[in-house]
Amino acid sequence: METKAMDSASKDPWQEMFPLNEARQATEFLVTTWHRITSESPDRFSPGMSEPVLTEIFWWYLNQTSTSVGRLTGQWSYERHLLELDPATKKFMKRMRMDITYFSNAQLPQLDMVYEFKKLKPESASRGKYRGKDGLQRFVDGYYAKHQPIAAMVGMTLSDRAGCISKLAADLAKSTAHTSLSMVANGAGKHVCAPSEVFGTHAEFDTQHVRPADQAWAGGNIRVAHIFLPLPGCT
Repeated sequence: METKAMDSASKDPWQEMFPLNEARQATEFLVTTWHRITSESPDRFSPGMSEPVLTEIFWWYLNQTSTSVGRLTGQWSYERHLLELDPATKKFMKRMRMDITYFSNAQLPQLDMVYEFKKLKPESASRGKYRGKDGLQRFVDGYYAKHQPIAAMVGMTLSDRAGCISKLAADLAKSTAHTSLSMVANGAGKHVCAPSEVFGTHAEFDTQHVRPADQAWAGGNIRVAHIFLPLPGCT
């Protein structure tokens, strides 16, 4: 798949065609809720728990306090199931379960913000899973956040949070990642954009990717914000 910029950083049409303010409010609530509940109830977020268990518990807290604390009007969903229909064979394919999604139709176009959670260590194998077919790759050619201009990867760090971030950013700055993940440089020529233009201080950096035409939104590439949330005991 050819990797080229489908929209320019100077125009940023996604900011005009996407309810970015509400996405930022939802993300701020997600990040602050994580820090609050992992501090108040660390036993509920044991690093030894599986990713599905951790995200399901976290979704419960988000869902319970979204209106009363977050003052959000949308809905949080956990492992929402999606099917894709193959236009050629008319058979269903790509049975997917997205970790956590925030949906709102308070504005048009409607907001469908997908957060993909992965446990993360600074070691190479763990970083590879974060970038791979069950992680970041899902937003490139795996139908996740289909027709959406932004999405988020959430690394649940198990140890050395700073090391996780710096090593992953270095991985994504390599030409091999640019090719395998169909990455696009921003207006300054950077493939890893820090600080985040999408979510500010709530994300460490952004990446931009070309998607197949049947998955991309009308304005071009998808921007993925990378958020890193420490599990209890992570330094």
